[in-house]
Amino acid sequence: MNGSKDLQKLQSEAEEIKDLMHGNVVKIKEREEKLTVLEDRATVLEEAGKTFQKTSHKVAQQEKFKNRKYKIILGIVLVTVTIILLAIVLWTCIPRGSAPTSYSSSTEVRGSESGPHLLGAEGGVSPTSGSRVGSEPHPLGTEGGVSPTSGG
Repeated sequence: MNGSKDLQKLQSEAEEIKDLMHGNVVKIKEREEKLTVLEDRATVLEEAGKTFQKTSHKVAQQEKFKNRKYKIILGIVLVTVTIILLAIVLWTCIPRGSAPTSYSSSTEVRGSESGPHLLGAEGGVSPTSGSRVGSEPHPLGTEGGVSPTSGG
């Protein structure tokens, strides 16, 4: 009887090992399923990451373009404002009503005892003396004018 007890003991141990192995196989299958799900999720996340990277690159390019466009617009506005301000300053600083006397565009050269003179509609300037020829007084007056022939 000793042999049958040993056989029963070995059969029960084999049954335990069989159950243990069966449980291990079930656990391995469960882990495999979990790993497959995890791999699928990782693939989806990788694709989403690539899509995000492409989209963020496009958005960055669009923002660069917008910034460049706004800088150009700002530059144009600043140049326009500067021109307007310069025009206003010049308009207020330049005296109006005291425009220089205009001379006729047609001049004639006429000779006299002091030499040839260039004459316009109101008179002319003698090339030798630098003084005006005609009836109008000098614009600077007699005190302010310096004659080139007098030396001072």
